[in-house]
Amino acid sequence: MKVSWWDYSNEYPDTALTQSSYETYYNKYRPLGLEPRVYENFLADWNAVAGVDKNGDGKADSGSKKDDRILIIDALPISNESKDAIFSLNWSSGLDKTPWHKR
Repeated sequence: MKVSWWDYSNEYPDTALTQSSYETYYNKYRPLGLEPRVYENFLADWNAVAGVDKNGDGKADSGSKKDDRILIIDALPISNESKDAIFSLNWSSGLDKTPWHKR
């Protein structure tokens, strides 16, 4: 049974999720094993990634946001298969270079 945004926001009144981000959670991330609060923290960390500017040009270096976000995925308390799925929701290549595939 699908839990509506209204039900979710009543159960978690201090939620930071918008209705749209809840729908994304429910349809894409919940089936992968993420609990609601884990997803909220994941989303906050994901959106906070600024990247690294090692060359000093004032912009995030190419790939630095992806590298940081891969570490966020790796820290999730879910199976490697679910990490693969989250990776694949965001990128089409490089899965074999992720930390959970190097262990």
